[in-house]
Amino acid sequence: MRDNSTGPPLSSIQYTFFGKIRQSWITPIFALLIILSITFGVYFSQLATANEQNDKASAFAKSDAEKSISDYMAKITALASGSSNIFRSNFDTSSELLEQYVQNSQVTTRYKGIYEMGFAVPNVIGNPTIETIAPKSITESSGFTVDSLTGIPLSAIVDSNDEFNEARDSGENQITNIFISQALTNSNTKKHALLLIPVFKAGTVSRTVSERRANFIGTIFVPIDISSFLEGAKDEANTFDYFGITIGDDETISGTTIINSKRTITDLRKQNIRLLNKTMVLDYNDYSIKKRASNIGRQTTLYSGIGLAIMIYLVLMIMQLGEKRANLASLNAEREIYQSEARFSALIKQSSDITLVIDSNGLVIFASPSLKNNLGYSTADLIGRPFLKFLSLKNTKLQAISVLKKLNKGIVPEPFETKVVTKNGVECTFECVINDLRNDPAVGGIVCNSRDISERKTSELEVKKAMALYENALSNAPIGVALVHKNGQCFWTNDALTEFLGIDNSEIIKKELKDNILKDDRTLFIKLWSKLDSVKENKVVEEMRFEHPDGVARWGLISAQPVFDEKVFQYYVIQIEDTTERRRIAERLEYQAIHDPLTGMPNRLLLVDRLSLAIEKSKRTGLSLAVLFIDLDRFKIINDSLGHAAGDQLLMTVADRIKDSVRPNDTTARFGGDEFVILCEDISSDEQTNEISNRLLENIQMPIMLDEGEVYVTASIGIARSTGVIDTSETILRDADLAMYRAKEGGRNRVEEFDETTHVRAVADLQTGNGMFRALAKQEFHTHYQPSVDIRTGKLSGFEALVYWEHPTQGHISPKEFISLAEQTGIIVPIGMRVFETACEQLKQWHSLSEESKVLTMSINLSPRQLSEPSLYGEVLRIIERTGVDADKIWFEITETALMTDVESTIIMLDKLKTIGIHFAVDDFGTGYSSLSYLKKFPVEALKVDQSFVEGLGTDTEDTAIVSAVISLAHSLGLKAIAEGVEQPHHLAELKTLGCEYAQGYLYSKAKSADNWDSYVISKGIFEFSSEKI
Repeated sequence: MRDNSTGPPLSSIQYTFFGKIRQSWITPIFALLIILSITFGVYFSQLATANEQNDKASAFAKSDAEKSISDYMAKITALASGSSNIFRSNFDTSSELLEQYVQNSQVTTRYKGIYEMGFAVPNVIGNPTIETIAPKSITESSGFTVDSLTGIPLSAIVDSNDEFNEARDSGENQITNIFISQALTNSNTKKHALLLIPVFKAGTVSRTVSERRANFIGTIFVPIDISSFLEGAKDEANTFDYFGITIGDDETISGTTIINSKRTITDLRKQNIRLLNKTMVLDYNDYSIKKRASNIGRQTTLYSGIGLAIMIYLVLMIMQLGEKRANLASLNAEREIYQSEARFSALIKQSSDITLVIDSNGLVIFASPSLKNNLGYSTADLIGRPFLKFLSLKNTKLQAISVLKKLNKGIVPEPFETKVVTKNGVECTFECVINDLRNDPAVGGIVCNSRDISERKTSELEVKKAMALYENALSNAPIGVALVHKNGQCFWTNDALTEFLGIDNSEIIKKELKDNILKDDRTLFIKLWSKLDSVKENKVVEEMRFEHPDGVARWGLISAQPVFDEKVFQYYVIQIEDTTERRRIAERLEYQAIHDPLTGMPNRLLLVDRLSLAIEKSKRTGLSLAVLFIDLDRFKIINDSLGHAAGDQLLMTVADRIKDSVRPNDTTARFGGDEFVILCEDISSDEQTNEISNRLLENIQMPIMLDEGEVYVTASIGIARSTGVIDTSETILRDADLAMYRAKEGGRNRVEEFDETTHVRAVADLQTGNGMFRALAKQEFHTHYQPSVDIRTGKLSGFEALVYWEHPTQGHISPKEFISLAEQTGIIVPIGMRVFETACEQLKQWHSLSEESKVLTMSINLSPRQLSEPSLYGEVLRIIERTGVDADKIWFEITETALMTDVESTIIMLDKLKTIGIHFAVDDFGTGYSSLSYLKKFPVEALKVDQSFVEGLGTDTEDTAIVSAVISLAHSLGLKAIAEGVEQPHHLAELKTLGCEYAQGYLYSKAKSADNWDSYVISKGIFEFSSEKI
């Protein structure tokens, strides 16, 4: 080091120098203040203008961000709503159908923040419960737990069910308040909202809240991760780079997520935003980068002014200090030499690299202290000794000799790697850099700087192994993989891709990847490539078709992602998954969703859709349309007797005949069960539909050959025509259905057209049916009794129990007006058992009056619906045992139709009831089946002649002959004959002549309540009747 003791003291130089400066500072400072004043004036003027421009830019960017968020939510809602058809058409909430839809629609890959879809149905207490959720393979990536969600009430996720109920009652898509739910995810900080899509029954109209609740099936719900959702919206916006945003339900949002948070936040603002049914708060942050961009002009002015002031100031100062610089330069030079030596010494001591200096004789003349830490040798171990003796490895020694030879030839070697053994015998790898400074007097040797790179070499080896494994994994991946240059040229592909494309790897790398895309889809690929190139460090996914040598295009899902090395683009990784089979399955599922699997006809869902379109077309063109509703007659008998396989075979045959009977453009559909519907458009006259319906009747009733033999079937057809602008698919189908039922009531195998009276009657029947359920609960049904008389003695033989409805507003309603409807609705069963129980109680009471009264019998009507009830026997036995009535005095009156509904089951039930002691009579005999052979099969003991024949007795020869034949038939079979509807004295006289045993009718009395008969029984004693009415 240089000795500085002979020079002047540093302190004295500093004192003289700064003393001169203090004497001449006024002029430079004064000039500096003037220039700074002018500069700041200009700066603040520009600042005001820039703030106004920034506010305008902020407003535009905020509007663009709000629109992007709303549009992104609309896309998600539209895609998720498509799954509602699954539940409307199938009424099926199985996760398999929903999984298919999620996979095929790609809702979880196409939009960020959407990880699954689910379906919630209301349980018995009205609390929505998750019934179906997407499969585990989808939900694992988002942290959702399938097993813990399925079947739990949604109130475990959200605070209340009000938002679910609001979606159901409004019929509109909703979005819930933002919430944090540990039940929904594994995180207790993530914010979510649920997109709610109410689903209603297909073919229903839900205009009011009550209709929506009645037709409600359940709710499709889509959990939305708010943070990821905003990232997805950001991808489609133009100005998100200037904003950090989040959305929430109120003014205060804890733990907000800021997009582009790496920028400096300058201030926080809020703005309301409308998402579906919610008004939410948009929190956004202007970033300082925008303001810095607008500050460039002001900063230029400011910095220029300050720079000018400083420059003038410095010029003045330099002019005054010039004379002192020469003296100070000498002192500074000495100081720099000292500091340089000190820095060099410090660097050598602190450096981990080994520095050696070797002279021309090969001796080490300098070694850095790091030698000890790296190799275990001290500097004394090497200094003054030959360098080559230090190298124990033969290859390393030869490598060193080669380097020395190059140096002697004036060639500076490139940095190289070499192996060195430590003092402890551990082999290490060093990277060496050689500089020949033998001609430098200050050094006088060859400088060798060495760095231990053993760990790096080990890491590189591990990386090579990992890359080999990676390449092997790509080569054997089940999906196609290609590595592609930025220009689209492939430079590597795996076997799966060559198999997918059907061409060799050599063919693939000869051309760009887009050349393998089907021509119709190449524009889509170009857009994908452009998007991939613009977003950088992102991933794009798209599905498109690829050409194949066999001429059949393959569907492939492309996933493309750029690869960067320290932010420098390297290549694209393209993955192509073969989705051809998935597409086929999706198309098949779509077809199955709108077609009947048995007949291949359109199902109800597709029919309603086509009918709605046809109605709109009819309104535009003025051409009429018609709907033919077809129901097969007594199809249940074929199913029950021959089996469902035979029934299916018959349905397929009938479907083919229906297709052959209509015009080419008519729509034929299977509506359900044995019901078919035909939609006829562009009808110019009623004759066209009449011809079609008559042709249908003729073709359907032709014999059908089944595996079990030849069968015949007929059909009842109802026709409804469009009436004008108020037509809807629901009303036309309803009207055609009503007309079809009228055809069945008219005798089957016929055609009926709808008219307004049919609808009026249907509405009345609906009101009556609803009223009967209320009447049963309020005990408005009362039992009246009509006497039956022994014609031979004139004495009372018993009563027939009849039910009447005491309506609160319509008064006394006879059974003829509601019994048929009660049979259809099934309420006849509880009504009938109540009448039976009341009649048994009353008969028991009358039997207790005297010994003579114990001969009285009680007849009760038994409907077909009651007769088919398996519990009938048990109920009858229970009532007889409870009331204690004599079962031998009970008669059940059954119509011919009821007996023949299910012959075998009927015989079994009647035989069981007969064991109790109950008797049976055939009611309304002569109005049902013409065959009399069944009389031998059933345990009947009496025939009741229908009043329609008794009415013409003595005046109409045909009625008289029929009554005579029925009475004769009864006697020949050993049965009693009972005539009903006896109203005139000549009726009674004729019946006596014909030998009829019993009669009942208005000639004796109308049906009356029990208390009217109590007084008569007590007063008459032996119950003798005259021809006078009671």
